Amino acid sequence: MAAPMRKHGTAIQRLYVALTQAWTLESRATTGVFHSQTRNASSKTSKAKKSKKTRVFAPPVMQYMKSPLLSTHIGEEPKDNVWFTSDYPEPYFTFEEAIKRHKLMAQPNLYDYMDSYVFANMVLSSWTNREGNYTSLSRSVVVPHPFEQPKKARCAVFTKHKDNVRKAIEAGALHAGGTELLAQIQTDQISVYELDHILSTTDMFKQLKPMRPLFGEMFPTEKNGNLSEDIPKMMEKFLNGVLLKIEQTKTRGVANIKFPIGPLSMTLEQLSDNLETLKKEVHKARPLKVTGIYVLQLEIEVPPSPTVFKLDPEKYDSKELLKKKH
Repeated sequence: MAAPMRKHGTAIQRLYVALTQAWTLESRATTGVFHSQTRNASSKTSKAKKSKKTRVFAPPVMQYMKSPLLSTHIGEEPKDNVWFTSDYPEPYFTFEEAIKRHKLMAQPNLYDYMDSYVFANMVLSSWTNREGNYTSLSRSVVVPHPFEQPKKARCAVFTKHKDNVRKAIEAGALHAGGTELLAQIQTDQISVYELDHILSTTDMFKQLKPMRPLFGEMFPTEKNGNLSEDIPKMMEKFLNGVLLKIEQTKTRGVANIKFPIGPLSMTLEQLSDNLETLKKEVHKARPLKVTGIYVLQLEIEVPPSPTVFKLDPEKYDSKELLKKKH
């Protein structure tokens, strides 16, 4: 009985060895095919990446806004001294004409609003060279002829020293403090959207870095002038300066900005100088490489008067690219 058992055991061993060899050969072949397929796929992917061209976003060409009733107009300018306004396009006025007409109606013996503020309302093309990114601006600008702002700016000052906190509050800051003020903003006890400016001293700069996405354009930097050790000087600039803030509309690539240029009681030259300074700052917000029309519409208004004068936007558009941005 021992010999048959040895033969039977030998047969099983041979079968086991044969199956093991077959499995090894099959696994090697499969592995080789897999590796070859992987190499081919990776080479195809690398070739596809090399051949793929970078798509460049081309901003659409914007046009100056025209009246929707343009097709019903019977001419460009009326020939008589009496006409239907629907028959002709709205005329453009010069800045001098607009101010003179408002001053005439604002006399004390008429509507008496000489102390009201003159506002410039701009409609801008906010397209940039990157799809989904639009022109943004939130900055306080000191004009050549300063004036008291119609709306007091809401400022928050970050500083660790108690003396600086006291100086900021005395200068007119809405909030001032260090880590405790930062904690109130992080817990939404104080909303960033209720602030116009965020100022800081250098000792709080590192702690504010994680808040950059939330603060956005208001984030303190030396370039914008809201990061400094001289708190009274910063407060004077941001409380007395004109706030320029571009707001995007529901229409893609179109934005609005409205800002005061001074009280109507100022001289024409003073108002003109302020408008020119603020206009340049608005143009600096546009990326250098973006060309085409920027100012789509410009209006001058003096609330509470309902009269709005349209200015020719081509005369206030940027014809040349700004070489330096300050």
